[in-house]
Amino acid sequence: MRTESGASDPVLIGITGARARASRVMGMPELLLGGIVDLHHVPYTTAVAAAGGTPVQLTRDARPADLVRRLDGVVVAGGDDVDPRLYGSRPGLHATHIDPDRDAFELELIELALRQNTPLLGICRGCQLLNVVRGGTLVDHLPLDAGEAHGQLAYPLHARVHGLDLVRGELLEHVLPADVGVNSFHHQSVAELGRGVVPIATAPDGVCEAIRIGSRALGVQWHPEYLREQPDPVFTWLVDAARRSARAETMTINEEPAHVATS
Repeated sequence: MRTESGASDPVLIGITGARARASRVMGMPELLLGGIVDLHHVPYTTAVAAAGGTPVQLTRDARPADLVRRLDGVVVAGGDDVDPRLYGSRPGLHATHIDPDRDAFELELIELALRQNTPLLGICRGCQLLNVVRGGTLVDHLPLDAGEAHGQLAYPLHARVHGLDLVRGELLEHVLPADVGVNSFHHQSVAELGRGVVPIATAPDGVCEAIRIGSRALGVQWHPEYLREQPDPVFTWLVDAARRSARAETMTINEEPAHVATS
């Protein structure tokens, strides 16, 4: 939390999640099946903690402005498809479940984080939202029988199934090794780039795998939280950026001159 007590304060990283009927949860007591639950995948919190951050699971009942004011960093997690109407398209044959309420909450959270320069990591769907919030578009569906078969779910979630072509001089070149491999289970990707969106990595077949907005907002199409080697460099980047940001803000607060009362 951003306080005046110093750099030893925990680095609070908010993580978004899904909301669904309790019937989607195996083993839920019958009495509760008609209820609504917030769903958060444990690997996100584990990855944040492994990188030195303090994970905070976010509910959409909170106001995004209040969250951004108190958090040091944000993870916009993966999930179902972004509503294609947000980027001028419409649901097609391969569309998954669409949750307009989640879209609205996360888009506002992203906009505020960008405005406040709060370090942000968008993963899979979160990466796509980073592009959409700036007016970009998405590839509605990547065929399984073409390129790297990005939406193939035959492999374990931790399996590194293809490499990355990192743009030289860009952020990820300083975060990941040149021979890095990543997992892949997405059926959409960034298409036309939004305002200020910079592509910084592609798959061998040319599909966009990572973008940035400025120096504190990073989107990756793969799922680093599922990779076995933790802490993952991408989460370490986020926590380190959040720690530096919180420390700089604390120094600014402490350097403000005291107001002397006069009679």
